[in-house]
Amino acid sequence: MPTISYEGQILIPKSVRDVLNISPGDEVNFQISDNQVFLCKKKT
Repeated sequence: MPTISYEGQILIPKSVRDVLNISPGDEVNFQISDNQVFLCKKKT
């Protein structure tokens, strides 16, 4: 399970990056609903 670094960074597991088709430099959006955070690849 990923953890948050001292700098507030988190490593996105490769399996998740593969599903979202995200690579270094891609922009993502965070959506917050209730007590959950969703990560979405920013549409180009």
